[in-house]
Amino acid sequence: MISSKSLWISLLLVACGDDAGSTSGTDGTGSSDSTGGGSTSATSVDSSGTEAGSSSSTGTATTLDTSTTAPADTSGTTTADDTSSSGGTTTQDPTTGESSTANDSSSSTGVAPFCGDGNIDPNEECDDGAANADDAGCTSLCVVATCGDALVYAGVEECDDAGESATCNPNCSAAECGDAVLNLTAGEECDDGGVMPGDFCDGACVIETLTFEFTGDVQSIALPPWATAARIEAYGAQGGGSRCCDSSVQDDGGLGGYAVGTFDVLGGDTLYILVGGEGATEGGGGFNGGGAGGQWGAGGGGASDVRLGGQELSDRIVVAGGGGGGNCGCPEHGAGGAGGGLIGNDGDNGGGGFIPGGGGTQMDGGPAGSNPGAAGALGAGGSNVGSDYHIGGGGGGYYGGGSAYAAGGGGGSSWMGEGIDVDTTVGVRADNGRVTVRPLP
Repeated sequence: MISSKSLWISLLLVACGDDAGSTSGTDGTGSSDSTGGGSTSATSVDSSGTEAGSSSSTGTATTLDTSTTAPADTSGTTTADDTSSSGGTTTQDPTTGESSTANDSSSSTGVAPFCGDGNIDPNEECDDGAANADDAGCTSLCVVATCGDALVYAGVEECDDAGESATCNPNCSAAECGDAVLNLTAGEECDDGGVMPGDFCDGACVIETLTFEFTGDVQSIALPPWATAARIEAYGAQGGGSRCCDSSVQDDGGLGGYAVGTFDVLGGDTLYILVGGEGATEGGGGFNGGGAGGQWGAGGGGASDVRLGGQELSDRIVVAGGGGGGNCGCPEHGAGGAGGGLIGNDGDNGGGGFIPGGGGTQMDGGPAGSNPGAAGALGAGGSNVGSDYHIGGGGGGYYGGGSAYAAGGGGGSSWMGEGIDVDTTVGVRADNGRVTVRPLP
């Protein structure tokens, strides 16, 4: 390309007809010709640098070809620099000469993101690169290892069966009785972390039903943390047997009653358990509400009950009534009434014509028998009043039975409160009472 500067110089030389020396031109073959003195040359050059024509009036016509003699001028040119190998393209502005580069990040690597590249890409939870593994914290699918994913995370999980199985706990530890993790699939009913019996969960992880016998005092036990209910059975105590004039003692005390039900509880609740005692011959009533008897008679049997939230009568949740005390002497004066049921049984007068003590109900104590008998009350059987001669005491219960002179005392009533699946039976227990407790998950 002919530069503008070279073109102007050529034109000026022709126009001036400079004949002071020689004028050289290139003839298209690379040869140069010059003439001297007085000759005038005219050269026509087109815009592309190609000779269009020449004229001469007195001398030799000279053809000027500037395409091979013009120096390069890059001030107005645009240069494209291909830098694709370095990740971009550089472009020069033809007017200012300034250049700019556009980067292409995709061409820098040429590899699409993938699980295992060490970068957490969209839809990946993790990516530890070559460390990804199905037994590691980041799985081969770039998912964070969790218990229940059916993959065993080495050093953290002992097993993983995607949930509870007979050999694997829900927390991905190996199932074993005594590990404090309840696994129903493995046949466990409970698991308190121990294998010793007596805490409602035995060494085979089977729920225990604990039995409480008569001690003459309040017993207590805390329910396991997993308990939501308790199935409780209570047996009231029998009334005492009376002494006859021949010094023999009859087994004529009324039998204790039975009560059962399932009761709402909370894990860790404390139950207070009172097991009724059998009434004494010619003596006091049994532990937990039995009414006292007297000579030729006997005391009533105590009720058995369980209390929740405290040790008051108002804290009772289940009660089994105790039987009334018998009455003998010379001649026979009757037997005590059986305890239990919603209404305890009345005592018996043995055909002697005296009025026996009445059974307790859900609302009141049993009425008194022949004077000086006494009526029963909430939680207590009637006792001897003023004189202990020939008295049969009333049995303890929700409401106790009445006592009587020269006749048997009445039995106490049972009560199941707000329990479900409840039942009660009159007269089923001889001797002292009993209570059983079975917690339910």
